[in-house]
Amino acid sequence: SMAGVDDAAPGGTPCSLREVRSDAVGSLVTIRAIVTRCSDVRPRCTVATYTCDACGHEVYQVVAGSEYLPAKTCPVCASGGRGG
Repeated sequence: SMAGVDDAAPGGTPCSLREVRSDAVGSLVTIRAIVTRCSDVRPRCTVATYTCDACGHEVYQVVAGSEYLPAKTCPVCASGGRGG
């Protein structure tokens, strides 16, 4: 087993990021490093579903990019309850 891969117990021998190889995929690895930047992890969404609090209608929104905003109005409520 390579240095740094935790086969059984946590707290294996720390290694540098450059020493991590493909055989470590699926394993826990202890890495000695300095964090210089961090950001939020955002899951990729392909279709967002919103439910109107007033009428219960579900609105499906296909998400093409990495940013999306919910609809501001329900199509059923906006049309006076005639469907949307």
